[in-house]
Amino acid sequence: MAINIALDGPSAAGKSTIAKRLAKKLNYVHLDTGAMYRCVAYKAINTGVDTESEADLCKMIASTEIELKNDGSILLDGKIVTNEIRTDHISMSASKVSAFKGVRALLVERQQKMAKNKGY
Repeated sequence: MAINIALDGPSAAGKSTIAKRLAKKLNYVHLDTGAMYRCVAYKAINTGVDTESEADLCKMIASTEIELKNDGSILLDGKIVTNEIRTDHISMSASKVSAFKGVRALLVERQQKMAKNKGY
């Protein structure tokens, strides 16, 4: 029976490293919440959506598909963007978009739906 495992702790403590290793060992999916915010920032930048507009970002998210795969790859609207979302520019933009309450609420809702299947 699969369960969900959550790791919490301070920044740069190695949470992601441990989570990825544990997910691989248990054949779970690493629910990389940071990657989801990066996907939002990446799509906004590449489609001309204003990253300073909470309303525009929330509207965009409604038509955005983010998929986290067992092998660690990340799909955005069906396209693999695993490497593209890891640039400094996208990281800084992801930090900005994550500050919006509406954006966080929409992504947390998606994370909860994903985790209902267990094994995250």
